[in-house]
Amino acid sequence: MNTPRLEAFCRSVGQAWYSPNDQVNEAIQWLLEYGYPVLPIAPQNEQTIVKGKLLYSGKNPSYLDRYAKAVLVNHIQFQHRLPCQDELKRWFAHAATGVATLGGWQNTVWIDIDRKHFATTEACNAVARRLLQQASLKHTFVERTQSGGYHIGVRCRQLPDFTRCCLSHSQLRLGELLGAGKVCVMAPTQGVDGSYQSLSRAEPVWVNQITDLGIAPKRQPKPQPKDWSANASNMSHSLGTGTVSLERLLSRRVQNLVLNQPTKGDRSEALTAVAREAFGWEWFASQYGVQVSPDAESFCLALGHRWQLDIGRVQRILNSTSYGRPVRDSTPSLYTISGASACLGKLRWARHHH
Repeated sequence: MNTPRLEAFCRSVGQAWYSPNDQVNEAIQWLLEYGYPVLPIAPQNEQTIVKGKLLYSGKNPSYLDRYAKAVLVNHIQFQHRLPCQDELKRWFAHAATGVATLGGWQNTVWIDIDRKHFATTEACNAVARRLLQQASLKHTFVERTQSGGYHIGVRCRQLPDFTRCCLSHSQLRLGELLGAGKVCVMAPTQGVDGSYQSLSRAEPVWVNQITDLGIAPKRQPKPQPKDWSANASNMSHSLGTGTVSLERLLSRRVQNLVLNQPTKGDRSEALTAVAREAFGWEWFASQYGVQVSPDAESFCLALGHRWQLDIGRVQRILNSTSYGRPVRDSTPSLYTISGASACLGKLRWARHHH
């Protein structure tokens, strides 16, 4: 629907017209209909830098005035009240001004799945797809962010008390929960890497609590058990933080499986063995503040693709149980055979040869 027709339609049904950009106007009308505060987002402006940071980052509440000059909006007040029509008309007079809202209203939390926490876009897509395949999320609000991540809207009967979040079964970092006071940029806002895209502009569904979706707080690495040797404890202090090559940590048997493509009949069993080792080392390294690269999920997805396995089949393998425990909750084979001290030794070696 072009702008003149949409404007005429809005007038015919008694709706106000705010933005000359018809898609922005549709987003504004949707937010108003469901009782969410509407905020403007001016495009990134590199001319204004405060304390080394862009004042107009393309993500903070601001708008372009009639001279195309960016103006900040104090959004704190809109945690408690909705903007009035005069404010909306002033904010959205320029077609390039995008749109956002605030978390917390209507018990809504916007799950921000951040592309930067994944080795590949495909891995990010796979995690988002797995979340959205849950029955409780099949008909909820979903948007694609300008960087390739996702915003998923849910209404929580019990609001979460954490912000940084991960997958509960693997501690794989997802991003953050945009709750009360947090700004959520929405489609069709134009970002630096592209525009935000609406995939399902549906009313956010109700869930009891965010943890029911398999989302948990991202915790600090657990302290090592007290019964581990003093030698292991001393070694852990010298690891530092950072990343380590996952392939350097894999057992020789698993490395051979990765290098030598198995026959068709053996691919599922081989991928299960690789996944157990990969997720095991990802877990072990995380206890000492070290991340494996690529992450276990991305590594297994890429390997499955190389072995010409259907992505659905790969996901079923990763979600399966092996030797009485979920594949994603595995431990390294070296841990089972030789214990934590040997694993720490190998992690230290791999860390210093990264």
